[in-house]
Amino acid sequence: MHCYKLGDISWPENVEWIHRLGIDVDQEQEVDVNDDLARELAFYTQALEGTRHAFEKLQSMGLPFLRPADYYAEMVKTDGHMEKVKGRLLAEKRKMEEADERRKAREAKKLAKEIQAQKFERKG
Repeated sequence: MHCYKLGDISWPENVEWIHRLGIDVDQEQEVDVNDDLARELAFYTQALEGTRHAFEKLQSMGLPFLRPADYYAEMVKTDGHMEKVKGRLLAEKRKMEEADERRKAREAKKLAKEIQAQKFERKG
């Protein structure tokens, strides 16, 4: 006898979206789970895309969803802090891309030298 607990705890299919607020975002590319920067950037991008979808959906439904101006609950992380995190992630990504470009240029230069040396040996 098989017991499928997922069915017991899952939302029924006929429940309206507003009650579950689930957003599915397709991961566009494979991410190496051992690459911290790529993984964090993928999380950030996926969360941002999900937020955009939810924002559009709630707007189209005409439902209020933004924090009221007189709501003074303390946020876990400030917007300034999250901007710093985003900036750091993007800067690290840029550094990695630049280093990769420099490595490719060095490899191309080394290959060109080897080819030149082979041509010189053939002539000599």
